[in-house]
Amino acid sequence: MTADPGFVLTGTLVCLFIVEATASFILYYLLTGFENERSQLVLLMSYIGLGFGGAALRVFIPSCIAFLTSWL
Repeated sequence: MTADPGFVLTGTLVCLFIVEATASFILYYLLTGFENERSQLVLLMSYIGLGFGGAALRVFIPSCIAFLTSWL
């Protein structure tokens, strides 16, 4: 993954966006409450997205940090 820094940086940014977006959905539904089955489905999909984003971020972050520190 260090051979293509554009892929690593883009992947890291996308994963950060996924984690932030799904975390905001989770916080919104936890603060407003569950009204129906659709709310529960959205919350479940948000948890799945948060797990996916976190796992992908765990893969991308070491390469991204190594690339960014090599610039310094």
